[in-house]
Amino acid sequence: RVSLVSLTSLVICFSVLLLLGYSTQSKLPFGSKIHEISAQQQTVKKQKQALEAEKVANEEKEDQIKLQLEAALDLAHNELNIVVINDSVSTLITEEWFSDNQQLIDQLSDVTDREDYMNRFESVREAFLN
Repeated sequence: RVSLVSLTSLVICFSVLLLLGYSTQSKLPFGSKIHEISAQQQTVKKQKQALEAEKVANEEKEDQIKLQLEAALDLAHNELNIVVINDSVSTLITEEWFSDNQQLIDQLSDVTDREDYMNRFESVREAFLN
């Protein structure tokens, strides 16, 4: 009986020490290591969230730029109809208008989108300024 109680007491003591070692406040080496890993995971998670937020913001900015460019092209189309019907010169579609839209095109990150808008605006330029 005494040996059984002693053995049980030892098992309980080692179990308690082992469980205390997994606590993040523990001075035992594996408890602090768990805390470090957890802190690193939180840092990585925050970095991923920041990158995702930046990506969403960039996509929204690109969408706004595309909307502005499409509106400018619609304006040019409507203005072309007026110019052709009235046989006049446009006061809206100027070199400055092209310059402003070129700056918007340059802000696009996708090369194919940039080339597409460049070609479309070059067609508009030929219709109005040549």
